[in-house]
Amino acid sequence: MLAANPIVGLAVLLLSYLGVRLTITLAHRFDVYDISNERSSHQGKTPRGGGAVIVVLTLTGLFVSALLDASPFPAYLAGYLCSALCIAVISLVDDLRPLPSVLRLAGHVAMALV
Repeated sequence: MLAANPIVGLAVLLLSYLGVRLTITLAHRFDVYDISNERSSHQGKTPRGGGAVIVVLTLTGLFVSALLDASPFPAYLAGYLCSALCIAVISLVDDLRPLPSVLRLAGHVAMALV
């Protein structure tokens, strides 16, 4: 079983905070905003990209924790990491070029089943 590594967890927390702050700063500088529409859960202009930072660092933290663990790399973790990455990519593509909701839902459900 994968054991939680508190050092890796704290590093992911700190790097996520710093990465999101940097992403917000860059979004303001380069005018990279998500404009709200009928599908949005926010109102007004919202900086884009913070979620990608969190996803990448969280998945990296899980991978590093697994490598530092003395037990063999758990097979379920590989499926989880790949599925989570696929969901993140689907969401990123939808942010850049809106996908039909049926296609996005099908991709998210398929990866959740994995």
